[in-house]
Amino acid sequence: GNPLSDWKAMEADGYAFLRERFRQAAGLYHMARMDHFRGYEAYWSVPAGALTAEGGRWHKGPGLRLFRAMEEEAPGFPILAEDLGVITPEVHNLRNILGYRGMLVWPFSQEEIREGMYEGENTVLYSGTHDTNTLAGWLEEQGRSPQDAGREAAAVLEELAASPAALVIFPVQDLLGLGGEGRINTPGTVWGNWAWRLKEKSKELEEKLQNLASIRKS
Repeated sequence: GNPLSDWKAMEADGYAFLRERFRQAAGLYHMARMDHFRGYEAYWSVPAGALTAEGGRWHKGPGLRLFRAMEEEAPGFPILAEDLGVITPEVHNLRNILGYRGMLVWPFSQEEIREGMYEGENTVLYSGTHDTNTLAGWLEEQGRSPQDAGREAAAVLEELAASPAALVIFPVQDLLGLGGEGRINTPGTVWGNWAWRLKEKSKELEEKLQNLASIRKS
């Protein structure tokens, strides 16, 4: 049900809308993440009213032209590319040309992370994202008991903190050791999402963050 971007119209005005968003982001944040980065190289289009995505086709995205236009608004502003999904050599090539960091999510890239098969200075590691189950919840889905899932999830956080990655990002639900009850969003569903809230900080959470930060520094 998502509309497609009219890239020809956006190119006609020099990508003014996205240039302004980029400029605003650079004034607010230390870094921005470009979601669905692969879609800027090529994106999957499905006819309106289609019941499934099977009858779609690939279209060429704006690619380098868009990012060079945005970079004129804030030269040197760091960008993280969400290079997840069906990633082709063309997508990797675009990210490498731009010099953006890529990302790996532990549940989907365990071997790659544990074997160090990535460029540390160019990679950001996640224990999970807003679209995945919590780390403990995911481990339970793989057959672990709640107790074992909690212990293993805590060990994974320490493993990621000790990694050579440029940055490591932990959803707060993983820091709290929550199971599936803490999940934020389930892709492909409409109801029951984005309802979780962190009501207050806790001494336990502070101590856990301090511990992970000390592992990171060492």
